[in-house]
Amino acid sequence: MDRDTLHRALRAQDFDAVLRRLPARAGETVRIPSAGDGPAAVAALGAGLEPR
Repeated sequence: MDRDTLHRALRAQDFDAVLRRLPARAGETVRIPSAGDGPAAVAALGAGLEPR
């Protein structure tokens, strides 16, 4: 995805257009690798899930 596409989607608050949702249940672990030299992942927890 190019920078302009990301910028437009975030300005429009259309997060689903640029972020991928992964199904998760309590007790599961999802590894989100970084891309390149720095952190490149956005992580959020939905209702009913807690960080450990």
